[in-house]
Amino acid sequence: MTSIRRGSPDLLRRRSSIGQAPSLAAFFFWTTFLVTAAIAYLWVYNQNDVLAAHIVGQQTRIAELENTNQDLQVAIDQLSQIDRITRIARTDLGMVAPPAESLIVYLPEPPR
Repeated sequence: MTSIRRGSPDLLRRRSSIGQAPSLAAFFFWTTFLVTAAIAYLWVYNQNDVLAAHIVGQQTRIAELENTNQDLQVAIDQLSQIDRITRIARTDLGMVAPPAESLIVYLPEPPR
């Protein structure tokens, strides 16, 4: 019968093969976990970039619409001037201003 010494190569091989199985499983677990975490981080980072670009686009659109709104307000103000309306009524439509009249209204006296 052969005795196994503490420093024998067979004992060391058995210990190292037994000790590698959990560390190999842990390696695959942590590798999978880190790759998954990296993919999740990149996805979130990409979503932030997409949303930031969308926000910038919407802010640009808001500025364009505000400028258009100001232009339309200026046009409304110009088109609603009384002098312009009167000129168009006289020249294009042939309208005339009615003559000034004095109107007297008699109101009955209130009962006492």
